[in-house]
Amino acid sequence: MRHLTPARVEDHLHELERAGGAPASVNHVRAKLRTVFFKARRAGLWIGPNPITETESRRVPKRVYPTLRMEEIARVLEHVPALWRPFTATAIYAGLRKGELCGLRKSDVDLDAGMITVRCSYDRETTKGGHADVIPIAPALAPYLQAAIDASPSDLVFPWDDGSMRSPECDPEKVLRRALARAGLVERYDHSCRRCKSRGTPYVERHADATLRRCPACEAKLWPKAIPRPMRFHDLRHTAATLMLRACVDAHRVQRILRHASVTTTTGTYGHLALEDLRDAVSRIGTPPFADSLLTDSAPALPAPKHAEDLPSENQALQSEPRGDRTHDPRLKRPVLYQLS
Repeated sequence: MRHLTPARVEDHLHELERAGGAPASVNHVRAKLRTVFFKARRAGLWIGPNPITETESRRVPKRVYPTLRMEEIARVLEHVPALWRPFTATAIYAGLRKGELCGLRKSDVDLDAGMITVRCSYDRETTKGGHADVIPIAPALAPYLQAAIDASPSDLVFPWDDGSMRSPECDPEKVLRRALARAGLVERYDHSCRRCKSRGTPYVERHADATLRRCPACEAKLWPKAIPRPMRFHDLRHTAATLMLRACVDAHRVQRILRHASVTTTTGTYGHLALEDLRDAVSRIGTPPFADSLLTDSAPALPAPKHAEDLPSENQALQSEPRGDRTHDPRLKRPVLYQLS
């Protein structure tokens, strides 16, 4: 361990980047190593500075996360299978994480009081933030929670059919992608020829619709495949934050519902304004009452003098100033603005 230097750690991080590691993943490895040396130093197993702190943190590019609009929520939930529909609805309307949904118990849901106590993730004792929180239940979410509780054979709200807890290996993202494709929320359609594919020379065309087309090589029918939005299941949590911010809910209340440690995380990472919101903001420039306020707030124009002799000279302008603006100091040969003490 004494041969471990910041340069060697930096070389290892560069190897992770060359192997295809994303900047965020490299930063996670760096953070784990830093924590190891910090705890080892506190336990007396390491003497000297922490070598990881002298390495550089990678800059993570900020991406735009796709979210659902208010009118698209019902369309998506309609095409989600019944086993996953209350699970997905709770992620949208309450902003819960995947592990918090899997570990949610019936005792944590109070439909009469309209609140959910988020206290654990999967079978762990705490959540990601390390504390329990109480959040309200949206009126649109209450029927989904009631249906999930009635259908659950165990003390969990969203178990498997046998009552066991859903493991971290469960894939609600695949379910969400299929629902998006069936709801028509797609980026494009890939039209492929199955006959050419069987011969080893696949032919694919990309179009914005699923209209019937023919292969130019063999005149066979092209089969359209919907390519849905590249949404993760965690993007439903982004959807909850964005919809509340677009509804003019203040950022501090959204922060409390999403249980973030800082409000900057809520507004900077989870709040995604649509282009229509920005267009509405810039459209207010030059339109009443914004334009009228610009005109009324300007200084009033002074009336023009009738004769040239009415124009005050420079000495007259100085003499017309209120007394006390310029005072003379006996130690200075010219007037000053304020009397020296």
